[in-house]
Amino acid sequence: MRKTKTHNVLRRLLAFVLIVSLLPLGYAGNVMAATTGTRNVSIQVTYGQTDARNVYGMINSMRRNLSDAWYWDANNYTKTYCNNLQPLTYDYALEQVAMKRAAEIALSYSHTRPNGTNYYTAYSENGVYAGVYAENIGVNYSSASALHNAMREDNANYSGQEQRRNMLNSQFTAVGIGHVYYNGYHYWVEEFANTVTRTSYTTPNNQTTTVTNLQVAESNITSDQIVVPSSIGTYIQMSVGQTKDLSGCYENIKVSNHWPGNANCPIVQGLNMYVSNTAVAYISGTKLVANSTGSTTLTLNRPDGRIPLQIPVQVTGTNNSSNTYSYYIPNASVGTIVDQIYTGYDIRPSVSVWLNGGYLYEGRDYTLTYSNNRNIGTASVTINGIGNYYGSRTVYFRIVNHGNGNTTVSSNNLANAVISKIATQSYTGSSVKPEVTVTLNNIVLKEGSDYYLNYSDNGAPGKAAVMVVGTGNYTGSAKTSFIIKPEKPVITRLRAHGSKVRITWLPGTSVTGYEIYRSKGAYDYGYKKIAATKDGEMQSYTRAKLTKGTYYYKIRSYVTVDGTKYYSPYSSVKSVKIRR
Repeated sequence: MRKTKTHNVLRRLLAFVLIVSLLPLGYAGNVMAATTGTRNVSIQVTYGQTDARNVYGMINSMRRNLSDAWYWDANNYTKTYCNNLQPLTYDYALEQVAMKRAAEIALSYSHTRPNGTNYYTAYSENGVYAGVYAENIGVNYSSASALHNAMREDNANYSGQEQRRNMLNSQFTAVGIGHVYYNGYHYWVEEFANTVTRTSYTTPNNQTTTVTNLQVAESNITSDQIVVPSSIGTYIQMSVGQTKDLSGCYENIKVSNHWPGNANCPIVQGLNMYVSNTAVAYISGTKLVANSTGSTTLTLNRPDGRIPLQIPVQVTGTNNSSNTYSYYIPNASVGTIVDQIYTGYDIRPSVSVWLNGGYLYEGRDYTLTYSNNRNIGTASVTINGIGNYYGSRTVYFRIVNHGNGNTTVSSNNLANAVISKIATQSYTGSSVKPEVTVTLNNIVLKEGSDYYLNYSDNGAPGKAAVMVVGTGNYTGSAKTSFIIKPEKPVITRLRAHGSKVRITWLPGTSVTGYEIYRSKGAYDYGYKKIAATKDGEMQSYTRAKLTKGTYYYKIRSYVTVDGTKYYSPYSSVKSVKIRR
């Protein structure tokens, strides 16, 4: 079978994209990379495989729904409808391919891998062998539904519906989907194949992970930098006994086809660090330690030694108790931090620091690191010396509810929450799980960390329910309901016999009844309801004593909930002629 190598980069981005500097304030040493060979890099990403697998259900719903399973022909005038498409199997081997490719497109947004080979070479690396395959990729969509709505390409013409045609391709039997969050952006990959390799369930990976051994062609690396934070700078002056934390130094690269354009890609390989005169200063782990007075040079380099960055180091003073006391942060005085009121977000109160009667300044003399500073309870802030100061000190503060000094939550019961109204949903053939917005105490809560959802009666048209159950800082539960309207009916046959017309359709799922409409005037107007039934099992209707002419028919189904009818979309129009 002919191999399909579809190169269909998803270019439809969100309506606004704010591109900001990705370099911290500090010093960067730039050297252009070599133009031959490849190198292995490691990046830190956060996988979102639960969201990725949600896309799988949306693809199969699209394949099952006759009103969705279409694409434009090359003439952009007629539609090809894809009938009897089988659902795709979720392939966990293909998922591994997609997860690897998601990390790769985070570096180089292209169907060509960062090492210069085609995307499908990733298949065999993960034990997948297929005769027909394709790849969809997308960037900057923060949710599964946003990605899928873009990849549907409903409003595009033939040339812009490559992703859509991949999802509706009858040759494919399997799909795996990958999703990573890297450096502020979401990257998605869908991999399709005509073979199923592995169907054993695995727990979705939603962890922050260092992805190693990503091959990047040196010719695709347009610049390489060692980035040094402002707390270190271009010149280091220390006193004997001081230490300087170098863990904030890292390497940035720029890669061809990276999205957003011209942005850097931070990588996490450990840097090589050494000092020319270890009698003056030396490296201990990730710290520079001042040993004796004098001058030396600190060199930072990437592991293969190609881009050395040198920083002058001057050590003054002597290692005596008065000198140590003057610059040692653990000996500082720290102002009391008052109780902070819980907001649902990270809380970072300011800190007042004095040492030897002098006021120290954040950013010049120290940095702050907060921990456990979102939820009600005890939080901490660590003061880390920089510049002329060294050492660290941790102080604590409380996060309380409503400023009443109570460290237990009194108004965190979801029974008091406001749940947004859920719009009427359409039946898809599988469980319908609309998004829910939950607000308590004017705070929009987060699914997963503040609550989880239990759906019921959501697999068929009618009235469904969703239970919001508190977790984390929240207790109790709240319940709301929503309506699922029937799917679009399909007329299977329209036959005239004498002056009679018989219309036949596929029975809907769990519907209350049907309404039948007819027009003799035209295809698209003049319809009148000629029959209605409360029999949801009904599959045909016959009308007699019709006069000569052409008749147009369409039907819709409905479900009745609490006395109100909720209608499906109208079926496609069918016509028949009465010849006598």
